[in-house]
Amino acid sequence: MLKTLKTKQKTTVKSKSKPNSTKKPGKTLDKEFSSKSTKQSTPSSNTPTNKSRVLSRQDKLNKGDPADYTSESDPDAEDIVKATDSMKEKVLDSLKVFKDVNSEYMNQNQLLHEEVDNFEEGFKTVKNEVSEILWESSKSKEELSRIRVIMETPRSKIKEDQILDLDFSSVKLPNEEALYETLKKLQDEIDEMRGKIENNEKEIQEKDLQNSELRSVVFKLRDSLMTETLVLEAEDNHIPCTGCLLF
Repeated sequence: MLKTLKTKQKTTVKSKSKPNSTKKPGKTLDKEFSSKSTKQSTPSSNTPTNKSRVLSRQDKLNKGDPADYTSESDPDAEDIVKATDSMKEKVLDSLKVFKDVNSEYMNQNQLLHEEVDNFEEGFKTVKNEVSEILWESSKSKEELSRIRVIMETPRSKIKEDQILDLDFSSVKLPNEEALYETLKKLQDEIDEMRGKIENNEKEIQEKDLQNSELRSVVFKLRDSLMTETLVLEAEDNHIPCTGCLLF
């Protein structure tokens, strides 16, 4: 620094020796010294004054000075608060969506339970109807068997001892037309009974098919309900994350 000052002073002395120069030597020297002094007075980043300032600020932070700490940590704290608020909103939105889906699922499950109850009631009614049909068919079978027994018993047959060709016999033959009419009536009743039995058997077969279909549907619904209950139990036993527990 001293060498540069000396060289600059020499240049100023040489400039004084020139008579034609209009500049005043005192002013130029003052300007040069003032510029040098300003250059020397501007501290660099490596000067001890800046280090002392950094150390004093670090000491204040270590001591817990709230003014400096809050002034420097305010932007970071605001960013953290904003991030937590956004995360909270996202978590609340996801929880709301989950609650809506859960409520919809519960409504659907309730509807399925109601449908199963309706199927069970229909199955009971069909079962009662089938039992009534079976009872009627068994009753008609009993009646037919009773009529058959009556027709096949020897009492209903005409004994040969009673048939006599003599006009003076006390035993008279019954009217053939009346017998024919009674037999025809009995045959018609038997045919009607057979038709009823066949119709009852057809209805029983149809009801049996319907019952088998209803049973398959009920079993499918029961399996689906069992799987849904297992899934719900698994979801209930699922441990939630710490983020969900916070909110």
